[in-house]
Amino acid sequence: MELYDRIFKMIDNVPSLRTETPAHPTKAVRRRVLNELAWQVLVSPLLGSENIETRCAQRLQAETRTSYLQALSDVQQSIGYWEAVGLLERLQHAGFELITFVHKTCGEFAAARHLAAMEPDKARSLIQDELANPGSEEILDFATQTPLASTLAEMLTAEFEAADANLDILNRLLRILARPETSLSTAQRKSFLERLFALVQSEDRQKAYRAGLCLTRNDLSRLPEAAGMACRLLKAKAEWSRLVGWTVLCRRFPEYLQPDALEDAFHHFLVRSRHDDFFVLKDAFFGRYPDREVFEEFLIGALRLLLANKDVHYQDRLITAVSDAHTPDTDFLSRIDALLKEMGRRDAMRQIPRWDRRLASTAWASIDFGALDKASRRFVSALVDVISAAFRRRASAPPPVTGPKSLSAFLRMSGLLYAHFSDIDALPSDGAQLSELHSILRAAAAVFGLSPERLAAEAQFAIEAIEVLVAAGAAFSGFEIFPEVDAPEIHWERAADFRIDNESLERLVHHPSGYISRLAALMLNARLDECQRMSVCERILSNGKGAALFWGAALATAQSDQRGRDLVLRRLEGHPIGGLHHLFDVLLEDKLMLVPAHARVLETGLFDLGVKTAVSAAQWCQGVAKTSDIWVVSLLKRAMDYWLEHEGPCPVGVGTVPDSPREALLRTLCAITDFDFDQLVALTEDKRRDVSNAAVDYVTAYAIRSPDRRRSLVDMICAQRFPVRRCEMLLNANVPYTTAELLRMAQMRNDPDAMVRAFVVRRVFAHPRMDPGKAASAVKRMTRDPNGNVRDAAYRFLDSTTGTA
Repeated sequence: MELYDRIFKMIDNVPSLRTETPAHPTKAVRRRVLNELAWQVLVSPLLGSENIETRCAQRLQAETRTSYLQALSDVQQSIGYWEAVGLLERLQHAGFELITFVHKTCGEFAAARHLAAMEPDKARSLIQDELANPGSEEILDFATQTPLASTLAEMLTAEFEAADANLDILNRLLRILARPETSLSTAQRKSFLERLFALVQSEDRQKAYRAGLCLTRNDLSRLPEAAGMACRLLKAKAEWSRLVGWTVLCRRFPEYLQPDALEDAFHHFLVRSRHDDFFVLKDAFFGRYPDREVFEEFLIGALRLLLANKDVHYQDRLITAVSDAHTPDTDFLSRIDALLKEMGRRDAMRQIPRWDRRLASTAWASIDFGALDKASRRFVSALVDVISAAFRRRASAPPPVTGPKSLSAFLRMSGLLYAHFSDIDALPSDGAQLSELHSILRAAAAVFGLSPERLAAEAQFAIEAIEVLVAAGAAFSGFEIFPEVDAPEIHWERAADFRIDNESLERLVHHPSGYISRLAALMLNARLDECQRMSVCERILSNGKGAALFWGAALATAQSDQRGRDLVLRRLEGHPIGGLHHLFDVLLEDKLMLVPAHARVLETGLFDLGVKTAVSAAQWCQGVAKTSDIWVVSLLKRAMDYWLEHEGPCPVGVGTVPDSPREALLRTLCAITDFDFDQLVALTEDKRRDVSNAAVDYVTAYAIRSPDRRRSLVDMICAQRFPVRRCEMLLNANVPYTTAELLRMAQMRNDPDAMVRAFVVRRVFAHPRMDPGKAASAVKRMTRDPNGNVRDAAYRFLDSTTGTA
């Protein structure tokens, strides 16, 4: 808050105006208008500029007791002033105008000042409306550093008392209570903390953990009552409650701890961390993973206290204990490393081979910064020497006032902003080729309907801006100078009217930059007549490789008759070279019907031209061969067997899984024939995850269509034919399992394996076709399960069915 206040004062005291402005009101009026404007813009971001000005003028008129016209004039002049200094800008489209802050955070700061300046009752009413609005979080955070802090604390405390608050509200409330500006009564503060610490002892570990995260993330040192409550947690029944107590004391109240007791707790939790059910599982898009945050906070805090002023032998013993019991991520490693360096033990991390290897394999340790620096220079070279240089002229338009918008549109329309970095890296050229590059870029600008004079001026502007960035060491920020624009529609047919020879375009189709290859091909497509097209395509396909093969095939199949397709098929029968998979992709896109005459081409693609081509060949079959012709099915099955034997081995442990076409082959077979159900079931256990996942998809699809196969699948699940991860996928909500089938699978809730019991809660009882009453009754009993993960799953299920947080 203080930082933004100083920034606003600096801007207003020493303004650097971008344009001349008419007379403007006093500082007090300008500030008042800015604060009101910020509130209106953030609460109603789609309100037009005229309505914004009207609302601000009405508020200013009421406060200053002037005429409406005078208030409106002051508002408009104030907005013009803040535009000139760079805080505001107007956005226009189709006759509609908006006012917005250049940086949203500045608007949120000004809106918080607006709240703080209100009458207390009115501010309280507005805050109440915004408490549950995620878009107002930053405004409320700024408001915690104003006289509104106590009001916010009272309101959030009431919110928490009324219901189980979410993590964001708890965090905000604790941040407010910890600030010296907050004057909440001791009774109110104590009541809130008692409820929060009681929540840490909930039988529902997830609720307890959420409360524990709040307590360990926030500074409680200004809340003395918290120390005694944390001490009482050390004797709590639940293990996670005790861990939270130890963590709070380690971080905020170390004077309450005895070293011997802390060391015992340290070793106890290290041992417990090796058990699967110790950590609360956190949901993420890739699945569930153990949430280690509180545990790692405890380890850092305990090590800081235990290692201080101890001999090296003792320190090494505790550090090694952490290494043996915990597999840390990079962030935790960095924190441990920083702690040990702070204690003068820079050598400690390197003495543990396991951590030393992990440090050496982290992303930052493996980056070749010298190579990055070279890449940044090549990037700047491509943009300056190739793109911008194509438009530089002695006579050009004036320098742009609002940034290089036309050049930005050109980069978007031509595809450079979306090109692979390797394509940009391949742009710099010499001699005649560079001249051809400049010619095609100028022709592209004409196709796009962009003024060459405007592009020339903006190109010079871009060069100067990039030189400044490079001098400042920000070479990778080159594209940041190009604003977002709405690019116009492209009319490629205009390419037929420009003076650029087809031979030059044909050569550029073979350019190593896929970006240039694409531009050349699209222009050629607009310029070639039927007689020229076949000869050009034949030369490109005969001599090309990589992306050139794709564009040669695309140009050929754009012809309305069969000649282009025959040309592509003949090339597939010719000499092998990188990029032939593009030809199969074009045939798939062209929907060329697969017939027995194509057997030789298909067989070559499936067996002889590598993994990429085999995948594309298989997908060609899937897209166009909606048939059960025996020769296609037989060929695809032979390819499955061949690649099972010849694909690269999967790594043991960490490593890159080699590419294989078997997933594409399996999906194609399942799409064109009735694949054997038992073979699919066997493939769900394939060593390659992509193949096993494809098999699961089709086992599930067959179970949806066939009651007999569904019953067979239920038999296998109950017999635990599949690992739990596969069962999770097979219990798809779309499969119409009957209540009897679900209850039969629910009997696995008594399985000795905790993973199986948790699966039953998450997937069987939660299945939409399960009887809700029977599910709830059974799951309530599972909240007493000895395994923490099973209990967590049970509480999560009950919360979801009762609608509680």
